[in-house]
Amino acid sequence: MDAFLRGSFDRHEYGMKAWRKMFYVILGMLLIGFSAIGCVTYAYAQQTHLPVLLVPLIFLAMGIYTIALAARSRVIIEGSRIQVQGAFREQSAELGGIEGFRTFSTRYGRVLQFRLKGGLGTINVPSYFDTDDTFNRWTEQVTDLDQTGRHAILDQISREESLGATPEERMQALATAKTWGLFLLIVAIAAAIGLFVPDLLPRLPLVLVLTVIPVISILLVLRSPLLYTVFKPSKDPRAELSYTLIACTLGLLVPVVGRHIVSLQPLLLLMVPIGLAYCAGLFNAVQQNPGNTGRLLVVLMLACGYSYCISVAADTLEDAAQVTRYTTTVTGKHISSGRSTSYILVLAPWGPVQSGNQISVSRSTYSQTGLGDPVCLDLHPGTLHVPWYHVANCSYPPGTDATP
Repeated sequence: MDAFLRGSFDRHEYGMKAWRKMFYVILGMLLIGFSAIGCVTYAYAQQTHLPVLLVPLIFLAMGIYTIALAARSRVIIEGSRIQVQGAFREQSAELGGIEGFRTFSTRYGRVLQFRLKGGLGTINVPSYFDTDDTFNRWTEQVTDLDQTGRHAILDQISREESLGATPEERMQALATAKTWGLFLLIVAIAAAIGLFVPDLLPRLPLVLVLTVIPVISILLVLRSPLLYTVFKPSKDPRAELSYTLIACTLGLLVPVVGRHIVSLQPLLLLMVPIGLAYCAGLFNAVQQNPGNTGRLLVVLMLACGYSYCISVAADTLEDAAQVTRYTTTVTGKHISSGRSTSYILVLAPWGPVQSGNQISVSRSTYSQTGLGDPVCLDLHPGTLHVPWYHVANCSYPPGTDATP
């Protein structure tokens, strides 16, 4: 049967989907246009600096790459061979040299990844290729590593005596783990929503909940790796706790927004051990899952966010000590755009802050504040003796929660 399948595939080529190709072509032309404008501006400028020319050159390179990606990208199957061609790179493999495939979801869509035998690398087929049933039948000849991994984990669970006396009881332990995982996620989301809604509930209990849940989640992963994991493949049967960790970190950001630490250096004594413990607790679980490189970076980002938020919250939430008010002026302002938009005011030196004096404010505060306008800042000593400050409404007495 295998020989029949291998001999039954004529040459088939699959290019990029039409709408995606059109998008890349238009994007590439825009980038090249921006590059041309930049080069002309550079050529006619009275004062030119060579580093400035790098910007239009980067746009030019991006535009050429984007158009080449749209024009040259294709997947070719012929007999037992697959070839994937990108903008400037080609990869190919024989069916016998492929160990199996895995499926990943990214922000850009689904990716089919063929893993070559002997650790010779991988070949990725993004979902933007216009494939058909013939390609799917060719892929069916390759081992589905996600499905194989699922069966292997279920087999391990069914044979793990510590989970129950019978295979049925051990499978029930898995079902119970999924229930607990869902419960932790629901509690984390509810607590995060509570922090997003002002005055709905006292902030301190909600912060404590969001602080404890990641600790519980990490302990579950360490204690029962056959039942709990993070950033698992889609077909992995275990309880997934990564969404719970993400919800906790996002929720903990809410109470610390607008609270600026004068110097983070003293807080590093608390942040670094917490962050290291966070990463160490999840390292093995992430490393054992496929595609771990990107996931390790996500864990590192979550660890940084979690350690920062709970350290700042510990220093600021219950700080009821006397406040000192300072008044300074706005010397500049700008908007920082990326995944989110930040509204930045540049302030003249004041009190303990003499350099790098920029603060992020709300959109309304930004629009209502002009150059030279006064800004009031309330300086707090900090529960952990790490000074922090926030923008205050000058018409209210120091120490109140009223902000402009």
